[in-house]
Amino acid sequence: MVGEELTLAFSDGRQVNLGRVVGRDGQPGVGIRDVAVADGQLRLTLTDGTALDLGNVRGEAGAQGADGVGITGAALAGDDLELTFSNGNRVTVGPVVGAQGEKGEKGDKGEKGEQGVGISQVTISPEGALTVRLSNGVVEALGNIRGADGVGILRAEIDADGVLRFTKTDGEILEVGRVTGADGVGIETVTLSTDGDLTVTRTDHSVLSLGNVKGEKGDKGEKGDRGEPGAQGEPGRGVAKCEIVDGKLKISYTDGTSETLPLEEEDRVETTLAVLHYTDLGDSYSVALNPLFTDRVATVAIPAYHNGKPVTQIADNGFANAAELTRVSIPDTVQKIGSNAFLKSGLSGTLTLPDSVTSIGAAAFRECVNLERVDSLGSIPETPLQLFFGCTALRTVTLPDTLTKLGDRTFEDCAALTDVTIPRAVVNIGYWAFHGTALQRAVFENPDGWSYYKRDESAQTPLPAETLRDPARAAQELLNEEHDVAGDNSRFYRRFRRA
Repeated sequence: MVGEELTLAFSDGRQVNLGRVVGRDGQPGVGIRDVAVADGQLRLTLTDGTALDLGNVRGEAGAQGADGVGITGAALAGDDLELTFSNGNRVTVGPVVGAQGEKGEKGDKGEKGEQGVGISQVTISPEGALTVRLSNGVVEALGNIRGADGVGILRAEIDADGVLRFTKTDGEILEVGRVTGADGVGIETVTLSTDGDLTVTRTDHSVLSLGNVKGEKGDKGEKGDRGEPGAQGEPGRGVAKCEIVDGKLKISYTDGTSETLPLEEEDRVETTLAVLHYTDLGDSYSVALNPLFTDRVATVAIPAYHNGKPVTQIADNGFANAAELTRVSIPDTVQKIGSNAFLKSGLSGTLTLPDSVTSIGAAAFRECVNLERVDSLGSIPETPLQLFFGCTALRTVTLPDTLTKLGDRTFEDCAALTDVTIPRAVVNIGYWAFHGTALQRAVFENPDGWSYYKRDESAQTPLPAETLRDPARAAQELLNEEHDVAGDNSRFYRRFRRA
């Protein structure tokens, strides 16, 4: 290059000048000074001041995108994790439960424990002191364990004022109180068992247990010197016979004499704890008759409280087969009467349960053949199976307003029952509820909406309200027994329901 001219030199020495190859400077260029967008319009401003409007550069709004897919559930199938997505697809991710680790090394054996301490010898001294010698040589003196000589009853007597007194063997006099009164109930027998339990049976056949009066056997005394022969004494007088005559105790003696003692008591004495057995239910007790008194007690007054807690239940079979039991008084703490509670007992006259009773078990009063009247069944919602089955003397029953159901065979074979009123709240009557009764009148307090059906409920037949408004026709419906259509004389049992 020579100046602005291009010269080519060849290998043979030749040169060729190609002339000027550098051009002259061009004119200044034009560039972009500013870019602006207003309302979607693009405007360019050039360096030479020129403005170029390039038109709308803003696109229209696009359509809304589709919803994303998320995980709606995760569960383990065996060791595999399975995911459920919101579009319904399921994907098994694979095992996510690791393999069981290797078993750890066995721990070091523990050190041998110290030898325990036991009892090597127990000694009771003649004075009653208990001493225990331990295997480590320690001696424990546990004190005297021999009780003092017991105190028994030497004599029982009733004074002219009717006060019963017991004279103990230690000279102390125990005054039981006045046992004469105006209600005609007195003492029939006084019995002291071989175990020392003193029991008084009253003329109303109730039993009063005064507890154990026999002291522990004392130490044998030393033999005394033999006394000189005494003079022959006069013939002694013993008791030949005791009997109750006109409410009084007549004692006949062996010498032919007799005396009569008044035995009436003024205040009623309730049956005591020895006659009754109690079962602790935690915050209350259930009660039952002591089996030893099954054939000996005529009247029972169940206490409301025992050991500071209420008596709330009469146990299953609690007074069953108590044939001599003619009357029972139930306190208003009792809420439940168990199954067979008074089965085949001698309850007679009128039965009245307190309103506190809300539950009665099956056959609770079954075959109480001397029971004549039921004035109250408490507040029970239904009668159980065979509640009064075979109560052949039962003539009158008052059912509670709380009753909604008469259970199956409630009054079966109550041959003397002629009238009954079905309370307004009753909606169900079980089969054979009045089978074997002499029912002549049944008053339905709500006669509307009743129907009867077979035991298997296969068919229901409406009972017209006008039929049940007639007590005689209503009684007939309750007693009606039908046979199935097959004609094999097998009874189906009517049940009744109110819609």
